[in-house]
Amino acid sequence: MLIAIIEDNSSIRNNLVQLFELYDYKTITSENGLDGLNLIRKYKPSLVITDIMMPMMDGIKMVEQLREDKKYNHIPVIFLTAKNAEEDRIKGLETGAIDFISKPFATKELVQKVKNLIELGQTQIVNALSKPDEEEFESSAHKFLEKLRSIIDENLSSRNLDVYLIGKELNYSTSAIHKKIKIITNKSTNQFVREYRLEKAQQMIKSNHASISEIAFSTGFASVSYFSKSYKSYFGFNPTQLK
Repeated sequence: MLIAIIEDNSSIRNNLVQLFELYDYKTITSENGLDGLNLIRKYKPSLVITDIMMPMMDGIKMVEQLREDKKYNHIPVIFLTAKNAEEDRIKGLETGAIDFISKPFATKELVQKVKNLIELGQTQIVNALSKPDEEEFESSAHKFLEKLRSIIDENLSSRNLDVYLIGKELNYSTSAIHKKIKIITNKSTNQFVREYRLEKAQQMIKSNHASISEIAFSTGFASVSYFSKSYKSYFGFNPTQLK
């Protein structure tokens, strides 16, 4: 797996390279956000670790530009920074970062967070597959996902939304639904539906749509506690942090 390390401090940058190479990760590096952005676009790493305060382009601006491009907006980002102010953390999370690690950092914590994100298969990928560019996906898979998204949207708040309902709406057998979703997204049906709901919930939270509890129930979760647990597992932070 390839990790991009964007950090203007050469000592920290070199230490991170050595650290991750010990765990058999490949790395690419840059000392500023502008070159880092170009590097990420060229090599499409599995994960990005970036500082915030950097010359030429800061980490926030770099991640904002990544999130504007569907080719790269699924790549998980961890901000590694000396900034501890709450407003900086909120800004980073709003930009689309998965997590923050403050300097000086615990190496075991950083490595474990990176490992978790990569093992989860870069949790944002399903969202990218669920919203393909029409120019890239002129196929039956694209049409299937569009219909699937429409069914989930129509039954978003219902806890009765399951493979049987989806199969009935699409005129597929349950086994065919499971197989098709697995082939297209590499996710189980339940996982795809749950993560789609979580993406919807995040959109609602960002737009101040309602309270966390109201959003949890309106996206089909049986309880606020289960919603919060699922949200943190998927995005890496609690919904209240984004709120």
